[in-house]
Amino acid sequence: MSELCSIQGIRLFLKVWRFCQMYKSTTNFIKGITAGAVAGIAVAAVGSKMMKDNKHLKKSVNKAMHAAGDVIGNMESMFTK
Repeated sequence: MSELCSIQGIRLFLKVWRFCQMYKSTTNFIKGITAGAVAGIAVAAVGSKMMKDNKHLKKSVNKAMHAAGDVIGNMESMFTK
């Protein structure tokens, strides 16, 4: 009987240990996601502010977007032929 109790105690200890390890790794993962989201929001806010204040920058970005779209379109036509 004593041996059965000790085996159950060890199993309970291992379950608790696994739960704690999983909690720690999940916490680090959530911290990384949160840091990435905060950095993305900050970049978006700064970019939005720059786009509103600078018409020349807005024109340049628009031209670059069109050029990138043209490149993608050209590559698509190369692969379909």
